[in-house]
Amino acid sequence: MLFEEARIVNILVQDLKAGFVVKEDVCSQDGHIIMPKGMKITKHRIQVLRAFHINEIQVQERASLSNQEEEINELYESIEKYNAFVDQYKKAIERYKKIFQGWQAGMMIDMIDVRKSFIPFFKDFSTSSHILNLCRYQSKENDFYHHPVAVGLIAAFIGRKRNFKQEEWVGVALSGLLMDCGFSRMNEHLFLKSNETLSETEKRMIKVHPSKSYQMVRHLRLLTEGSKLAVLQHHERLDGSGYPLGLTGNQVHPYSKIVAVADAFHVMISDKAHGEKKIPFTVLEEMRKKSFGKYDFEYLTILMKEISSTAIGRRILLNNNQKGEIVFINQNDLSKPLIRLDEDASFLDLSENNGLYIAKIL
Repeated sequence: MLFEEARIVNILVQDLKAGFVVKEDVCSQDGHIIMPKGMKITKHRIQVLRAFHINEIQVQERASLSNQEEEINELYESIEKYNAFVDQYKKAIERYKKIFQGWQAGMMIDMIDVRKSFIPFFKDFSTSSHILNLCRYQSKENDFYHHPVAVGLIAAFIGRKRNFKQEEWVGVALSGLLMDCGFSRMNEHLFLKSNETLSETEKRMIKVHPSKSYQMVRHLRLLTEGSKLAVLQHHERLDGSGYPLGLTGNQVHPYSKIVAVADAFHVMISDKAHGEKKIPFTVLEEMRKKSFGKYDFEYLTILMKEISSTAIGRRILLNNNQKGEIVFINQNDLSKPLIRLDEDASFLDLSENNGLYIAKIL
């Protein structure tokens, strides 16, 4: 695909044309992102800008390409990026499964192999769009092996957005990847069964896995002490309600706080959750409101902000089977954004419609 060189211009909203690309995040007067950098301008998005009284924005102009050519190129790019993610994600899952089976057979953790196998993946795909893709690509096959890879990816993303140095966010990502290694020393039926079918005794046995994981990583030379603590502490909660030690506040290492957010988020958007899987916006809203005091607010806010800004422009399906596009995220309730409906191009504010909610991201 060939693109003409883009021209960057400041332009009045009244002079905008469909096909321009937003150069910098466009924010409302209270600082909430209306349109993120890289979003393509459409006639409906121009209406949104006017509704928020935005007078001027900076855009990239592709004057020599028709709208149809832009749409085709955009579609191809989107498909290529998603396919590349799915391909590498599947390879990462298969690699983790093979390594885990080696641990089950009694092998020790080979950190050189682990780093070589997964750090490039975390580096290339720890973006907000790929985090959202995790909820689109969920397979019940090998479900157990998806989770540590996904948590490592999300943890890497949070660390990078927190401006961690590379060795720091890599350490966080490896913590997420290795947090469940202790299951390899436990009876397989414990971690392959769904949570709903576990007995109370089995649930108590499950809570031993952080300690077993820590025993496997504690002497590894190519893993930092912070990463090792995160493996042990990833189920701790800031209010002391977690396990295995019931730590509180600053007793929990910063890496552990990140992995805890990533772990809980992925559990709730995947089929391995305690009920049916939920969309990311609903999950983040629940984590913010219903689990207040359990998770580190700074790291949770990073994930909330980045996921919500990426969600703008995403196509969705409502529970009444109407389709539309997210045009604005309500920061006071992420699960209730402003939607432009396909059928008549009208705007629907989910915060004012209690019976409607997003059933699926398309």
